[in-house]
Amino acid sequence: MARYRTTSYVEFGFNLKEKMNAKKAIATIGATLALGTGGVAVADNQVNPYKDKGTHFDLALISDIPQKERVEVHKDKAQMDIIGWNDEYKISIIPQVPASKAFGAVRRDFIKSASRPFLSKRMEYKNGDTTAFIEPKEGTENEFDIDFTVDKKPETNVFEYKLEGVEDFDFFYQPALTSEEISKGAKRPDNVVGSYAVYSKTKANHRIGSTNYATGKVAHIYRPKAIDANGDETWGELNIQNNILSVTIPQFFLDNATYPITVDPTFGNTSIGASSGNDGANEMEGIKVDAGVPSNAISVQSITVYFFDGPIFNVSANFKGVMTDSARTILTNGVGASSALSAASLPGWKTSSFSISPTLTGGDVYYHDLIGDSGVDWKYDSVSGYTNNYDGSNNFTTPTNPSDGSLTASDFIQSNYITYTTSVATPLAGARLIINQGQTIISRGQLIIQ
Repeated sequence: MARYRTTSYVEFGFNLKEKMNAKKAIATIGATLALGTGGVAVADNQVNPYKDKGTHFDLALISDIPQKERVEVHKDKAQMDIIGWNDEYKISIIPQVPASKAFGAVRRDFIKSASRPFLSKRMEYKNGDTTAFIEPKEGTENEFDIDFTVDKKPETNVFEYKLEGVEDFDFFYQPALTSEEISKGAKRPDNVVGSYAVYSKTKANHRIGSTNYATGKVAHIYRPKAIDANGDETWGELNIQNNILSVTIPQFFLDNATYPITVDPTFGNTSIGASSGNDGANEMEGIKVDAGVPSNAISVQSITVYFFDGPIFNVSANFKGVMTDSARTILTNGVGASSALSAASLPGWKTSSFSISPTLTGGDVYYHDLIGDSGVDWKYDSVSGYTNNYDGSNNFTTPTNPSDGSLTASDFIQSNYITYTTSVATPLAGARLIINQGQTIISRGQLIIQ
């Protein structure tokens, strides 16, 4: 009975880098010398992932829903821009030179030229005893570390980043799960506890022919660690206020660390939740969508859900998308086709399509639900302000109205979205879907038609 309640896509995250010891460093240097000058150049070109664009370096991202996602790393100062949704957003992360505010210090960018060591993917910006560096995270396709390396004990235990281009985004804190949530099957990795999920305030779902905003998520900022020269480590604390992202490291750790230390955040691009939940066979669950006034019809083509091969997944399964109204009655044509899930095809987005589109009209609220014929595992983030529809004893083969289930306030959003068409010319835009005088806005969790 995998249900849970919590408080809560470019993905931001703070991740710890592997430390290279002296022997590994010597071995690398030896291998470089053995190659010879020409060999070093060839090997370095193979390692270098960046394209030189004059004022910056460019790196394309491999996104789960590709729409020109890329990263730009500045040459003249420590700054990384994450760009996506066909250039509709650009979020800039700018490390600040660490300094104690007690002495009246003001925030300063690392105004230094980027330097990339041979056989490295790391762009470095050194300022005195502190080096900021930007580097693709090893083993990933769309995450970056934006770290500090400090050679001696710093004046402050707070390390800051300016965030620009974030006015249209919400940052949702991901708390530790409660014992009740854990008992219902929810899982949240240690580096997600205390992290932030980043969602558009106004954009989600997919209108055919327009940008696919999917879940509306663009980033995740993971809880960072600090690690010293001996490999001792501690968690840092994230906070975001007034477009400043701060990482606070326990003062005790700094007082007793062997220097240098690395403060290690990771930033990346994703539309997928960072925590996991599940539903058992024949359990139907979904999120409320509010609709407003007239009958400017929205035709739902499909419901798409991100599944993975999780703890209750059993070799193969099938799921269906279901659309229900405010009385939790299944809409006409509101049961989607069965979509097969297999271990070989997961993790990934899976779609249940409607052979005849159910229609959403004004003056009502709706729920988009999912149901599986066996256990299914899916992703989610903690995001406040949702209403959850749950029926623990439905029927996959012939879904029935979930009106005998429970309807409760919830604080999570599953990684799923609807694809639709509408007669309104303007594409939808966000977390609330509003159709008013020719303008369409769709949003996470609330669908409003006016």
